[in-house]
Amino acid sequence: MNILLIISGSISCYKSIELLRLYVKSGFQVKVILSKGSQNFLKPELFNYLGAANTYLYNDDFNPLYSKEVPLHIELARWTNIFVLCPMTANTLARLTTGIADDLITCTFLALDKEIKKCFYPAMNSKMLENDFVDQNLKKLEKILNTYIHPSDQGILACGEQGLGKLPEVEEIYYTSIYATSIDESRINFPEKNSLITTGATLAKLDPVRFITNPSSGLTGFELALESLRRGYTTTVIAGKYATNKLDYLKTLSNFKLIRVESTEQLFTSAKKFFKTCDFYFSPAAISDIQIKMENKKIKKDQLSNAIEINHAPDVLKELLLLKKKNQKMIGFAAETELTDINLAKKIKDKPVDLLVGTKVNHGDLLESPEGFQDSKAFYKIITREKTIHEGELKKANLAKLIFDYVDNNQGQQIK
Repeated sequence: MNILLIISGSISCYKSIELLRLYVKSGFQVKVILSKGSQNFLKPELFNYLGAANTYLYNDDFNPLYSKEVPLHIELARWTNIFVLCPMTANTLARLTTGIADDLITCTFLALDKEIKKCFYPAMNSKMLENDFVDQNLKKLEKILNTYIHPSDQGILACGEQGLGKLPEVEEIYYTSIYATSIDESRINFPEKNSLITTGATLAKLDPVRFITNPSSGLTGFELALESLRRGYTTTVIAGKYATNKLDYLKTLSNFKLIRVESTEQLFTSAKKFFKTCDFYFSPAAISDIQIKMENKKIKKDQLSNAIEINHAPDVLKELLLLKKKNQKMIGFAAETELTDINLAKKIKDKPVDLLVGTKVNHGDLLESPEGFQDSKAFYKIITREKTIHEGELKKANLAKLIFDYVDNNQGQQIK
């Protein structure tokens, strides 16, 4: 994947340094163009040192060092898979939307194929952002095919004023630029698909200040969401209240929806609503399987008894299996301290999902780290009703790819 990172002269351009590091760490090839204004804050050598394939200045289009057979802006336009302008100033915005072609940035932008994904991150004073000219230019930009414009964040600006105009967190810029929708030629003939993912822990509330839960972070669901988006699927995630905030980074994407819930009942209600139209359902949520009668006020210490009355919470996966249509694929998850064949065989018999992902978990103690929870990897045993697909440790990102590869390869048929 080739990313062309354009940096214009907002004071927030320092965030582009960490953004480049994330791209390079992920294995992307990155080339950088610095606008005239950004050179007041940044030096090209910095980006080359941090892993950029090349760093160009705004007036390098006909520099004999770079322009060989064709002008540099043509070469860069042919090379680019994702065009990222971060930060985008009001000046650069105006020059792009009026078709000006007087430097390397504007010429490269005009030379891009329509299918190339273009991502923009405005950063400026809030009064400038609210100006009618800027507003009109943003609306013009939105009409360009395969364009994603991230809304500015609110907060204290460099000028001391408070309002819209801040760049989002660097990780949010990274994830949205990579996973924003675009035309993927490899999937043009694929029918539109919808993924539904439930993730993170739910809470069994005892009173307004106490609850029972588990350490599930929701990271598996996050990786599944990324893989779903990467494959061009519309993705809905129902997440526990305290599941990873990385999920919130994706909320501005047009084909992503996030619903936060607290209780198992709330998760079940939301899941039923979206299950009707999903093609794939993934259930890595560490759902609380107990219910407690919640008191309206905090229970005083002297009123606490030695026993709490516990009832069964809804079995979300079991209930959704009753609603399953023939063409829907359901991937169940089982969190176990011991991944025995007997345990998993019983689970897939009781809940006949298309694929069952057994995860070895332990919340740990003062001397040991949690196992499976709050980690980027875990030990898995993945089975169908007839065979074992995988057994061993995997990074959660690789687990998501393995699951989607298997589901994609078995579309239109029952997984056994």
